Amino acid sequence: MWAEDITFIIDKLEELNQSEGILYNKLDMDKIGVIGHSFGGAASGQACLVEKRCKAGVNLDGLQIGDMIRRPLEKPFMFIHHDNKAAVNKTPNILFFNQSKSTAYMLLIKGTSHFNFSDLSLPLYSKILKPPQGFLGSIDGYRCLKIQNDYVRAFFDKHLCNKEVDLLNRPSKDYPEVDIETTTRRFAISR
Repeated sequence: MWAEDITFIIDKLEELNQSEGILYNKLDMDKIGVIGHSFGGAASGQACLVEKRCKAGVNLDGLQIGDMIRRPLEKPFMFIHHDNKAAVNKTPNILFFNQSKSTAYMLLIKGTSHFNFSDLSLPLYSKILKPPQGFLGSIDGYRCLKIQNDYVRAFFDKHLCNKEVDLLNRPSKDYPEVDIETTTRRFAISR
């Protein structure tokens, strides 16, 4: 159902792009990427499988569910996971990553928990909302946001805009908290 919501939004964007108005002919409908957190991340993966207009996607710390269990990815995709120190498998989407038929990325950001990929990671929100102990990892909220923004931007720049980006080619000295593995280049990733 959530993947169908993504298709609905793409349909509406297409309508706005073709209708007289402020967005008329302004949207590049050949460069659509999707991103989501948690269940939204799983919906992004599903949308990349079933929606032809979707060209690339990112799953921010969601356990992938849906048709990907039976069908491998055929579009560029990035999985980003939190640092679940207690888990036997810190990267639960590794099966989908390994069976991908396109370029895929598996990232683990050290010092994070599941909610570091939400607004709760930002100090103002966590101060106001007071999440329970353990909801957030030890990483600074602004640092976590910068890491996410830079890697997601690099991913979409490369796979939607055909830009050459170095950040995705190897582990970064600027981001030692990030373990990265790609289906095109295998690096050591701590699990």
